[in-house]
Amino acid sequence: MSGETSRRVQLVTALVLLATFVLGGLSGAAVDRLFARRPPPPPPGAPLLPPGLLDLSASQRAAVGAIEEKHRPALEAIVEASFPKVRAIEVEMHREIREVLTPSQRQKLDAFVARHGPPPGPGVNPRPPPPPR
Repeated sequence: MSGETSRRVQLVTALVLLATFVLGGLSGAAVDRLFARRPPPPPPGAPLLPPGLLDLSASQRAAVGAIEEKHRPALEAIVEASFPKVRAIEVEMHREIREVLTPSQRQKLDAFVARHGPPPGPGVNPRPPPPPR
């Protein structure tokens, strides 16, 4: 093997190895983003601002609480209306993901879901929607 051919083989090998690492990193990031458990949003009725964050006076706390209560029905209506759409997308994603898994991987996923329940979607409150009024 000549020196130039050997050098070319080394260069191609290095490029293939680099591409493997880059694709692996991108794939890992995509899977992490898809399945990452993010903290759920605050439950209905929770304050928008963490207590003590701004050192509010008693009158300011009362005013902020009144503002939150004034807007709470609109927020709850949006959550209640959008939950079925979000859940439908989650169900479809789960179905599509199962299609790319091997039978062994499906069994592992089924066992995990049986133990822990299905993972909440990104930014979705894992609790069921509020009952209809």
